[in-house]
Amino acid sequence: MFQTRTPKTLLEKAKGYIWPKIGWKRATKYVWLRIVRTQGSPYFVAVGLATGTAISFTPFLGVQIIVALILTRAVRGSITTALLGTLFGNPWTFPFIWVATYKMGLLFLGRPSVLDVQNLNMAMLWENSWSVFFPMLIGSIPCTIAAWILVFFVTRHYVRHFHSIKKEKQRTKQKRVNS
Repeated sequence: MFQTRTPKTLLEKAKGYIWPKIGWKRATKYVWLRIVRTQGSPYFVAVGLATGTAISFTPFLGVQIIVALILTRAVRGSITTALLGTLFGNPWTFPFIWVATYKMGLLFLGRPSVLDVQNLNMAMLWENSWSVFFPMLIGSIPCTIAAWILVFFVTRHYVRHFHSIKKEKQRTKQKRVNS
């Protein structure tokens, strides 16, 4: 009944994920409302989102979702919000995340950079893969911890707030029904 007459092609669907038709502000609001409306305790929702977001800071491309699901299950968090949290790592944010984790890793290891950023290419990255991956791995640890803590406490606060508003509305409605 509410379907389009002509189904979207794969290219149109992909374009919708990269650049939302409804706009970034509305798409972000939709995802956020989806998160705070997730059934479960504030801890359950927040730990899932925090774990998914934090895993986005690791250099393990291709297995981030699997790692997020395993860790979320281990800490008894929401799988749904963990999956939404992994969306933080996307083509728009990965360049910033990679540079931050690489530089943080170099700082912790006390090493100079092996990459010439002006002449960066795939061959250079391939030749120096371990010299790039290891600092990113080390640098991702503090970034992951910071992201987890920040996302957990902010999300838990907002989910608690949303639940209290929802309970207050239910009490008000119940009072009107009983009166």
